[in-house]
Amino acid sequence: MVLAARLLGFEHLPCFAHTLNLTVQDGLKSSEELAAVLLKCKSIVRYVRSSCIATTKLREEQERVGKVPPLKLKQETPTRWNSIFYMLKRILDVGEALTLTLSKLPRAPSPLPAEDITVIEDVVELLEPFEEATKLVWR
Repeated sequence: MVLAARLLGFEHLPCFAHTLNLTVQDGLKSSEELAAVLLKCKSIVRYVRSSCIATTKLREEQERVGKVPPLKLKQETPTRWNSIFYMLKRILDVGEALTLTLSKLPRAPSPLPAEDITVIEDVVELLEPFEEATKLVWR
């Protein structure tokens, strides 16, 4: 596309959604604290999604605390920044049920401490406008 635009004498303008994706990806990589929290989140999601017992337990805990219908954790996709947003948002959505699930399973990763939850809340709040912008571009 870039070559075609140049050959036709048009100025090439990069795709807004792609530029937004790269910008957010760079921002997410810039903090060691955030990188550590994301690593914990990915580990938790990977564990729950790969264990039938953990998946069932999470569903049961959600039903017990009144989260109906129960939600599944979302996994991050490295090429899509918004998958990180959705993963973090879902971790917040299932909150207490996820903590209870992880604390009841012997081989599970440790539940997220309050400080990590605060970081996740801040990141989700920060990324929300970018998610809205992405949705507008793709309409």
